[in-house]
Amino acid sequence: MAGYQKVSPFHMDIYHEGNLIYRHKKALYQSDHQYIPEHYLKILERKPRAIINAAPLKGGVLPHELSEFMSFASTGIKTTSW
Repeated sequence: MAGYQKVSPFHMDIYHEGNLIYRHKKALYQSDHQYIPEHYLKILERKPRAIINAAPLKGGVLPHELSEFMSFASTGIKTTSW
């Protein structure tokens, strides 16, 4: 048993080798949007300036690292400190 999921009315749990590795809250209404910024990191690595107009990141609270990255991307400042 490599991996499986359990679904309840309020969340979905993802398991790997019997260990819970992720719990995703289910949307209760069709209008609910639950953006997880980490899901977009691969795209942002290829297109760093895409963060400026990314709807998933505009609508929510960004982790500190992503908000700092967004400010660098919007101003065009190049840095190697991170």
